[in-house]
Amino acid sequence: MHLPVSLAGAKELLGIFDEPKEGVVSATRVQKLSREVGRRMHDEMGTQFWLHLESDEVSSYRGASELFGAEVIGKLPNASSDIGEAGKCFALSRYTACVFHVMRVMEHAVQQLGSKLGVTMPDTLVWQVILDQVNKSIKGMDQKLPATKKYAEISAHLYCVKLAWRNEVMHPKATYTKEEAKAVVDNARLFLRSLVDVL
Repeated sequence: MHLPVSLAGAKELLGIFDEPKEGVVSATRVQKLSREVGRRMHDEMGTQFWLHLESDEVSSYRGASELFGAEVIGKLPNASSDIGEAGKCFALSRYTACVFHVMRVMEHAVQQLGSKLGVTMPDTLVWQVILDQVNKSIKGMDQKLPATKKYAEISAHLYCVKLAWRNEVMHPKATYTKEEAKAVVDNARLFLRSLVDVL
């Protein structure tokens, strides 16, 4: 917040106590300047635009690690900006924008999964192409291994997310309520925390 006129008045008020006048400060002058600083602050603050967050929204607004956890950011550092934006959008009731940013985070996740499973240049491919190649890689694994089952579950979840939310988010007529956005965020959180275990 920038209140230059109020700041100048406050400095003037504080300066009274530095003036060498035999240790005596005029109470009338202090009172007058205090009222003046109060008026200046009131006027200047009236020119500002204020947003109010409920206490349960503050953590979403504050930082990327609050939304999905530090482990997710550690494994998907390129997604940290979108994670942070998703949290801010949710806190500010911009639910469709929140879902948009969550889908961008999921895009990073798909690319990382593709990279982990040997997909060539996954950052240049669309979600479905990466999934197709991931599924091909999973089919070539030993089906008895627990890791194979885990990868299959992750791939199936990504496909469901793509159908349920991602495709819709890319169309302008799709809008999301608070409850719908929360469902997307909660599902993404569960998925991403599961994904980081295999990345």
